[in-house]
Amino acid sequence: MTTIPTPEPAAHPALTDLAASFGRRVERVGDRVLVAIGYGLANTVVIIGDGGLVVVDTMEGVQAASEARDAIREHTDLPVRGVIYTHGHPDHVWGTRAWVSPEDEPGVEIVAHETVPYYVNEFANILAPRYTLGAMHMYGSLLPDGPEGFIVNGIGQRVRAGADRGFIPPTTTFRDEQELTIAGVRLQVQFTPGESPDEILVWLPDDGIVLSADTVYRSFPNVYTIRGARYRDPRDWYSSVDRIRALGAEHLVPCHGAPVSGAAEVDAVLTTYRDGIQYVFDQTIRGMNAGRTPDELAATVRLPEHLASSPWLAELYGKVEICVRNIYAGLYGWFSGDGADLLPPPPGEEAAEVVALAGGPDAAAAALRDAVADGRMAWAAKLASWLLRAEPAIDEALAEEVKRLKATALRSMAYATINANARNWWLTEAAVLDGTIAMDLPAIAGFVARSNAAELLHGVPERDTVEALSLRLDPERSADTTVRVGLALVDATPCTLAIRRGVCAIEDGIDGCDLTVTLRRDDLIALVTGALSWHDALAMDEVALDGDRDRLLATVALFDGWEAPEG
Repeated sequence: MTTIPTPEPAAHPALTDLAASFGRRVERVGDRVLVAIGYGLANTVVIIGDGGLVVVDTMEGVQAASEARDAIREHTDLPVRGVIYTHGHPDHVWGTRAWVSPEDEPGVEIVAHETVPYYVNEFANILAPRYTLGAMHMYGSLLPDGPEGFIVNGIGQRVRAGADRGFIPPTTTFRDEQELTIAGVRLQVQFTPGESPDEILVWLPDDGIVLSADTVYRSFPNVYTIRGARYRDPRDWYSSVDRIRALGAEHLVPCHGAPVSGAAEVDAVLTTYRDGIQYVFDQTIRGMNAGRTPDELAATVRLPEHLASSPWLAELYGKVEICVRNIYAGLYGWFSGDGADLLPPPPGEEAAEVVALAGGPDAAAAALRDAVADGRMAWAAKLASWLLRAEPAIDEALAEEVKRLKATALRSMAYATINANARNWWLTEAAVLDGTIAMDLPAIAGFVARSNAAELLHGVPERDTVEALSLRLDPERSADTTVRVGLALVDATPCTLAIRRGVCAIEDGIDGCDLTVTLRRDDLIALVTGALSWHDALAMDEVALDGDRDRLLATVALFDGWEAPEG
């Protein structure tokens, strides 16, 4: 058995310093703004009004939000009159129930951009398992604390989201900008897309305070997030920074990290930030127009020293070369321009050819051992991936050694990097490879994604909830099935699942259905999220079926995760 070196656990000093900066505290900005920092990934900001509070962002879950709320309550006991979501990311909206009880909800105005429910649906429904799996890697959710594991996230403390989600849908939405008065506080909300396409700023003109959401934080921006997300256009991002800058604020309150005070300092931070984003965008486009590939651009586009030296552009969270690849793919697509990349061989076949070129599995493994011993860790990880991907598979004993070698390479890179996202991902993947995390991550991600998802889905249109089912239809099990299932929602718009040999189309109305289920919207959400089985649903007085019960159960069993076990 080959002795595999174990890298000494360590963390980049910039990350340990960053972790220290997120110590729990409440900071006061001006006369009436309180900022709770360090209670989770994001801040909670509270504006003290005349006889009431406006809460801006509610963190990632009820537990985290409750701890921030208790800290705020040491400064004020006024009731909550309004909640503002700066955008729909989970770490900003899932803790609202800590502030607003069901009994108090009718008296609380909840403000957000008009697209927030749509994007909450993406997180809670359409891509929930995949997003959750990516987030668990990027945020180091399963890593132990300490130099061998989790140190910090690039913009905050450890994420503590689980089954305690408490999202409440917005009651007031807008498109571009709107002036509001809540609890006697005059404020303006303006659309500022950047890290999220539904992002807004909150401007307090009487106080000279701007709440900048995630448009600005103390790191190079996460223009592409490795957990997975839609394309983030840098032009939108730096234009939104310009919109913030035009306000001439005396105080800048980001939703991650500490506030900045002094008009000159605020302007300097914003100018540097937007210039950093535009520089990377411009130079990437120049390179694309010169015919460079994504790999070439990622290897060459770098911030100039006057920008790279700014603490606001340190690559603690976002990373320039990852941003560059995002720009290329977002504006041009995945194709590099090399004809060999257009219709490449299947991954297993390509990997086998590379291994054969190395002289076979034993020779490739020897080269892998040498690369690890020499400290060429990025190459070692790549070579290990080829060995593990090759088809037919390499010998099982050799595969186990290759996994351990790849884990060593990933840990070595993680312990050296300044980038928290890369560190957490590499360490999580390494732990899975060598069995330190002996868990089925996709299964965990699916469970977390479904946990309490029903409450989140109450804020999205019912058709969006149902449309996600089409993504769960198994094409092989449904290859010979043609059936129309009507969902006669008594308190929402009825619709039909039209299943046609591997495709599930969602249609309005319930005309011409083979099976029709009459039920409430709450029951449909419970069925979609797995909180209620079909066997139990069909036994309820509120649920009625027009058609054959066995045929319905056989039909729902065609959908992943909807097998309807005996209840």
